[in-house]
Amino acid sequence: MYNYNKLENTGSVNHLPRSEPIPSETRQNAEIAIEELIKENASLSIKKLSVDAQILHGTTRSILLDDLGLKPYRRKIFHEQEPTDHQKRFRFAEWCLSLPKNDTDFIIFSDEAWFTLTESVNQQNNIIWLKLKPIDVI
Repeated sequence: MYNYNKLENTGSVNHLPRSEPIPSETRQNAEIAIEELIKENASLSIKKLSVDAQILHGTTRSILLDDLGLKPYRRKIFHEQEPTDHQKRFRFAEWCLSLPKNDTDFIIFSDEAWFTLTESVNQQNNIIWLKLKPIDVI
């Protein structure tokens, strides 16, 4: 019955193209509020943005991704190499080479280590909202 009515009205049974939804005034105001908050601090979480702008979490996410074209990027924190680091690594390598062959069988080497001199950073929450990928993010 549905296809017959569609055939009578449009001359085809194909689906009609969807029209673009017209943003409501409330959504446009929400988009402006979120854009201003992001300009002030690009590292706000979606939860914090939704609370500050008084908008639902899902709507905030939709505005960030779809309307503003922003993407979440994780910041990478790297240890800056200091001039003394090379000397320390060199001395350690010389010490390892000076050990008897059997002693080096019990040394375990790893390419990763976590050192914190201050409070540790939660990488999961350490994001920044940007349109383009920054250079320092891998």
